[in-house]
Amino acid sequence: MPEQEPTQAQPEPLYVDGWTYYPQPQALPEPPPAPVRPQRRPIGMFVALGCAVVVLIGAGVTSVIMTRGDDEQSKPDTTAADTAQIESAMRRFLQITSADDPAYPEVACAAFREKYRSRRKTDVAVYRPEVKSVDRIRITGDSATAHVRAVIRGKEEDKVFDLKREDGKWKACTLEPR
Repeated sequence: MPEQEPTQAQPEPLYVDGWTYYPQPQALPEPPPAPVRPQRRPIGMFVALGCAVVVLIGAGVTSVIMTRGDDEQSKPDTTAADTAQIESAMRRFLQITSADDPAYPEVACAAFREKYRSRRKTDVAVYRPEVKSVDRIRITGDSATAHVRAVIRGKEEDKVFDLKREDGKWKACTLEPR
């Protein structure tokens, strides 16, 4: 026997005032659409990502700044021998009264000697500074600075002098301290 397709039940006819009505099958109303949630932007994630980027950039900049200048030329290479030589040169330099002094070439750099080659007796002979200390020596390559505390004309003063290393010896290169 051939398979029969199931038949759909027909609604019963409706009789009203001599009229026959055949009701039409009614479709069920469709459910209302689900409310659409507005798309939220992940602001918190962007803020966290931005903070992380700022921290990483800051760490990179800090590491560059902290390691910059670590080459041999810019490292303070103050050794005990250099410090002693600078202190001695500064003490002798401040006692020289003229370019005729035999110690002059030993404690004054070439540029200084050239600039002040005609230096004759000056106020140094009159007030002969008494050097109390030479400290805070900072050496960078063949240049250095030294802080000198001396009694000048009865008054204690702090001065900073520049020095250069020439022929392996430290020599003063300033007449007027800064």
